[in-house]
Amino acid sequence: MNMKNKILLSLLLLSQVFFVASAQDAGTTTATEKSEKSFTQKLMTNVSIGANVGTLICFADIRQYDWYPVFKNKNEWGPAASLQLNKGISPAFSLQGQLLMGGLRGTRRDLNIYSRGNTMEMTLNGIIHLSNLILSKKGGEKKWSYYFTIGVGLTSFRSQVYYLNSDLPVIGGVAALSQGYAYNTTTGELEKAARTTETVIPYGIGIKYKLSPSLQLGFEMTSRLTNTDKLDGYNYVGSAKDFYTYTALGLTYKFAKDATKEDAEWNNPLEDMYTELMKGQEKLEGLTSDADADGVADIFDKEANTPKGVAVDGSGKSLDIDEDGVADYMDADRFTPKGAKVDANGRELDADGDGVPDSRDLEPNTKKGTLVNFQGVSINAAPSTTSTVNTSASTGYLPSIFFKVNSSSVDYSNYERLATIAQVMKTNANVKLNVIGNADKSGSESYNLEISKRRAQAVVDHLVKIYGISASRLNVVAKGSQAPLASGDPKAEVNRRVDFEISK
Repeated sequence: MNMKNKILLSLLLLSQVFFVASAQDAGTTTATEKSEKSFTQKLMTNVSIGANVGTLICFADIRQYDWYPVFKNKNEWGPAASLQLNKGISPAFSLQGQLLMGGLRGTRRDLNIYSRGNTMEMTLNGIIHLSNLILSKKGGEKKWSYYFTIGVGLTSFRSQVYYLNSDLPVIGGVAALSQGYAYNTTTGELEKAARTTETVIPYGIGIKYKLSPSLQLGFEMTSRLTNTDKLDGYNYVGSAKDFYTYTALGLTYKFAKDATKEDAEWNNPLEDMYTELMKGQEKLEGLTSDADADGVADIFDKEANTPKGVAVDGSGKSLDIDEDGVADYMDADRFTPKGAKVDANGRELDADGDGVPDSRDLEPNTKKGTLVNFQGVSINAAPSTTSTVNTSASTGYLPSIFFKVNSSSVDYSNYERLATIAQVMKTNANVKLNVIGNADKSGSESYNLEISKRRAQAVVDHLVKIYGISASRLNVVAKGSQAPLASGDPKAEVNRRVDFEISK
């Protein structure tokens, strides 16, 4: 079979391969979309053509240096160009048919010879899209694609060896045999020899940059292995097989109208999987994330910005023990009776301004400035009818002091109430108070009497130490759990308190 027939047969086989490949949809469309496509659309899906220009460098016996070409006096750079037809099979793989033509050149100054030739190559290549085998988390439109290519085909070449000093062809010889020319035995004249055809295996790497959805700029470097030692026209006995490299820059045009959507090469399935995975992770984080660190996941949290350290209920709302609508951490009075009306700070309203909340005030219309007890009842502070009580500087209210479970320590939350007591006593120098300790019913009676006494004494010690009130004006009384305010709950916090009353 002559060279022309071989090339025609190769083209026929190549066209059949691409016809079959084109009938498959390698894009990202759905089954419904596939069925609606016309034959032409199916044929052109993921199909592109390309053109490259570059240079061939021949690695053969006629070569000045082992790894780089010479430029002066018969340079070894051979111009080359190629055409490609590409068909995407999947995001990771494409088929390519390539036609390459270029010059083969070599120089041996020590032998006073140089080589000139040309080759025409046809190959079928597989392209592995490395950029689609690696996960990228950058997101956005993909601009770069890099790949590895390997294939097989035929190369048809003819080369001639010349003398450097005369540019005359070298014919015959002991160490070398020129392949470019031969004597015609019939005419006896020198004629060009027939072209030599050998198998070629191209492999290499490339990179593309997307200029537009349909146009891409590419750069490629490949090596072409051959099964011959005649590429340079110099058949040296015992030498290795010749090969050449192709370095090129070119453009690729994609036919599909919506190239970005349908082009498998520019759609990394790993990125799609990663995107879906991230969406799932976001949903999972939505079930577990807790922005305000209150122990309730954001998706269930009805109060998303609870301050750090504030106790919350199962829905993430700040606890409101007295259910007055003011969260405990902002509530100035956490023991408001159920249903009582409060202000913005959680304090129960006091219509007559005597310092006793309306729900506890047994005398709701007390005259302003009148001294009252913890139930809002007017009291006469004087032990005799000749004594008077000055209430002009007082609040008129003797507030209770509250304690934690099993505690007799006066904490900071009670300092304001104790200051009120001290103010009343300093304003009324003749007033003496019974300091009455109380306890809830959770302990034994003996224990309750003991802790109620310690609570009353702690209040007395605070008034004496901080405000300088004379201890002789304060009488400690222990009632244990005998006088609860809240009788329904044996552990009610309002029962752990100290009350004050004017001593008669």
